Amino acid sequence: PVTIFLRGLSSLTTLSFFDIPITEEGLNYSSWGYESFTSLEAQELFDNARYHNTKIFLTLSALNHSTIENLLNSESAKQQLADQAIEEIKLANIDGLTVDFECSDGLPHREKFSQFISYLATRIHNELPNAKLAVAVPSSHINNSIYNIEELSKSADRIFLIASDFIVPEVAGSKHKNPVFGFSEKEYFSGISNLIATLTKTIPSEKIALERAWYGNGDKYPLYIPTST
Repeated sequence: PVTIFLRGLSSLTTLSFFDIPITEEGLNYSSWGYESFTSLEAQELFDNARYHNTKIFLTLSALNHSTIENLLNSESAKQQLADQAIEEIKLANIDGLTVDFECSDGLPHREKFSQFISYLATRIHNELPNAKLAVAVPSSHINNSIYNIEELSKSADRIFLIASDFIVPEVAGSKHKNPVFGFSEKEYFSGISNLIATLTKTIPSEKIALERAWYGNGDKYPLYIPTST
């Protein structure tokens, strides 16, 4: 079971639960992620998020190139995934979805990925007018690989910039911790401001949000190491 650390939700605009992996058949209902998403601990987290007026999204992830390629090339697979995802929004009474497809060699699929996001956004908005769609983009892959930020922002409601390669101030006890670089406030704000300034030249600033992962429970970090399954 997942131990949820609830303090600090009042400072979040959106909580994007990570994750339900995607397979060739759509959502992986047998995954640890789906079990966690439907657990009592997750419901407690969501209830606290609602209390703090924090929006709740579900992250759908795909890290395997062949899985992404097969989805983007199959109309029936895209339709099935949209059907399944919309059903999960309804069942969990949450606010939307985050699509997290990380594919470093996905440049040939850039146009099809943008078309898929457009299709998924249209399905969600037509069937659940109040629901939103976000796309998670690694900060190191802006306008590279599968992500065309300007095109994606035309369909997606939010662009979540994955900030895991920034120097983000996380604290364990009295010491700053970070899973990547450690913490330097000067470098952190310099990196953030430069990237945001670049992005706002092509997409509306209100669509941009920084996404930061937390795998702990507030006392122990990391609580667990997430995997693709």
